[in-house]
Amino acid sequence: MKEIKTLIQEAEIYQSQGLLQDALRQYISASKILLKKEQSEKKNMLMRSITKKIHQLEQSLYNNQQDLKTPKLSKKSQDLVKNLSSYSKKLGKDEALLEGAMSLAKLGQYKSAITEFNKLLTNKKLCVHAAKNIIRNFIALSKPEMAVKHYKRWIEKKRFQNRQFENIRLFLESNLKNKGFEKLLSSHNDTIPEKPPTSNNQPIDDEPEEPLDIISIGIILENRSKEETLELDVNFQSGNNINVILTSNDHKLVEHYSVGYKIPQIRFFLVNALFIGQGIVSSFSKITLGPKIDNYSLDFEIID
Repeated sequence: MKEIKTLIQEAEIYQSQGLLQDALRQYISASKILLKKEQSEKKNMLMRSITKKIHQLEQSLYNNQQDLKTPKLSKKSQDLVKNLSSYSKKLGKDEALLEGAMSLAKLGQYKSAITEFNKLLTNKKLCVHAAKNIIRNFIALSKPEMAVKHYKRWIEKKRFQNRQFENIRLFLESNLKNKGFEKLLSSHNDTIPEKPPTSNNQPIDDEPEEPLDIISIGIILENRSKEETLELDVNFQSGNNINVILTSNDHKLVEHYSVGYKIPQIRFFLVNALFIGQGIVSSFSKITLGPKIDNYSLDFEIID
C-alpha cells in the first residue's frame, strides 16, 4: 500500500499546483495497482475514493477551469516532487535523481530539471540519457543555442566516449532540425563536429542499451478511403512512453481515442530510421494551462 499512498501524495501535489493532467495520471496508476490487491473493505473504500477523484479531475479538465498562468513550483514543492517520484519506485540514488529530474521536466520546471540532469553526467550508466534530456529541456525553453553550447562544453571536457558523443550529436542535430532550428546548424559549421575527439575514459562494460530516440510520429488514420497520416512531433519520451501535443484540428481526427484505446498503426521516426508499431493510450485530455492552452495532450505506450 506504500506505493499507492505515494502515488496519491504525488497526485495531490500536482493538483495543488493546477497540474490536473499529471494528477489524473497518478490517480489512474494508483487505481491500477489497487485492482491487483486482494478484496477487502479497505480496498473498496480506497478505490471508491480514488475513482471519485478521477471523475472530479476529468470533469475539471473538460470544463476548462484551470488558470492560464504556468505555475512556478516553490523550492520546497520541487524537492518534494523529486523525493516522492524516486521513493515510489524504490530506486538507487542516481536513478532516483534521474526520475526526479524527469518529473520536474514534466511539470514544466525545465531549468530545475537541467540542474538535476547535470548532476548525472558523471554516471557512466545514465550520462547519455541525462545529456539528451538536457538538450530536450533547452529546446523546450526555446534556447537551442544553449543546447549547442553545452554539447561543445562536453566535447572540450571529453565528457563522453566517442560512440556516446556520436549518439548525442545525432540526437541534437535531429531535434534542432525537427524544431525548425536548421539555421543554427548551417551558420555554425564548426559548432557540432562530425568526429568528436577520443575520450580518455575507459570502455564501459555494463553500459545499458539506450532506448530508441523517437523524434516524431505519424498516426495512420483509420477508416479512410485512402491512407492519411497525422504527423506529430514528440514532446516528451520516457522509454516506451510517448507524449505528443495535438491542435484542436488534429484532435478532431482522433477524438474517439480514450484511455486504453489501441492505436493500430503508428510510424515512428528515429534519428536515422523508421519503424511501424502500435500504441495504447494512457492519457488524452485538453490542455487548459500554460502556453499550449486549448491544444490536446496525448500519452501512449508503444507496444509490439
